[in-house]
Amino acid sequence: MDIQITPSRLSGDISLPISKSILHRAIICAALAKGKSIVGPVTASVDVEATADAMRALGCRIDADGDSLTIYGLDKINKNVTADCHESGSTLRFLIPVFAALTENTTFVGEGRLPDRPLDMYDGIINMHYIKKNLPLLVEGGFKTDTFTMPGNVSSQFITGLLFALPLIGGKIIIDGDLQSKPYIDITIDVMQKFGVTVIINDYKEFTTTGQYAPCNFKSQQDFSAAAFWLVANRLGNNVNCVGLDYDTKQGDARIAEIIEKEEKIIDVSDIPDLGPILAVLGALCEGETRIVNASRLKIKESNRIEAITAGLKALGADIEAGEDEIRVRGKSVLGGGATISSYNDHRIAMSLAIAATKCKNPVVIEGAECVSKSYPDFWNDYKKLGGIINELNMG
Repeated sequence: MDIQITPSRLSGDISLPISKSILHRAIICAALAKGKSIVGPVTASVDVEATADAMRALGCRIDADGDSLTIYGLDKINKNVTADCHESGSTLRFLIPVFAALTENTTFVGEGRLPDRPLDMYDGIINMHYIKKNLPLLVEGGFKTDTFTMPGNVSSQFITGLLFALPLIGGKIIIDGDLQSKPYIDITIDVMQKFGVTVIINDYKEFTTTGQYAPCNFKSQQDFSAAAFWLVANRLGNNVNCVGLDYDTKQGDARIAEIIEKEEKIIDVSDIPDLGPILAVLGALCEGETRIVNASRLKIKESNRIEAITAGLKALGADIEAGEDEIRVRGKSVLGGGATISSYNDHRIAMSLAIAATKCKNPVVIEGAECVSKSYPDFWNDYKKLGGIINELNMG
């Protein structure tokens, strides 16, 4: 689906989707807890559904009930499973250790750029075999060790996956070097705690667990990764009220509020990589030069986000340059627009460019706009509700 956005000011109240990061974790923990859990509220998205479907394939019953999920923890476990992760890196990396602990054979499959996203951090730890490059991947039951050493600069998804497995198999995780993406690890620890597992942390250098997964009624939170688009929109002259947004959260992307308030010009995104694209938009439309640094992880997301957001904003008239590990932007008060730009099938690129379009002189066409379904299916409806002018050019 391609859409044309005619620049307009956005104004009004919006209710945000629930945090995808939290929902992935809550669904997994509830499925591993024997008994009945309620997880809610829930916002449907392709990524979250991928995790739910994988746990169903393992043998878990998950029922949708209004805006919540009723999850009956695993009793009888399927020992030979195919898990379709679609394009969700979280689903894949979180579940490889879990399925290695519980099944005899699991074949992980996926689509889009997911087969290109590295899994080598599990080499030497888990019994797995690449059928092709990364995916399909065959995971056989069991682990090669009970002491899991991970570099500190690795994606937190690998560490979270191993944390989920620790109550099932024992052992410990050792971090080599300084741990990046601590906020995502803190989310994992917080959710596991609510489901009965205590993670023992030794200065973020060593992790072990005590206790076993137990059912609970879990209350989720709205997503700061989604809120970031509207908070940046406000900084650019729009007036969007994010109703019910809870700033008392473990979500690292809540730092967007501080970045905006302090008008930071050198922004380290090693702990907050999902904010990279919208921060580039912020820099492109605020006075002065902004550097988004330690950004290399953006290259292995749904797109190479350094290249994608640079190409998109440059087409709109921004003064922006991409580096190997950073994005450098020199702000303007308004952009020319009048361009057709690709979403690169990346939800965060599409939504970021939609916010940039509010400060363009001429209409903007975004190709592949349906990709927002990955995390925020109602984004375009919300955009229009707020006064955004969108013309659907084709259904694709």
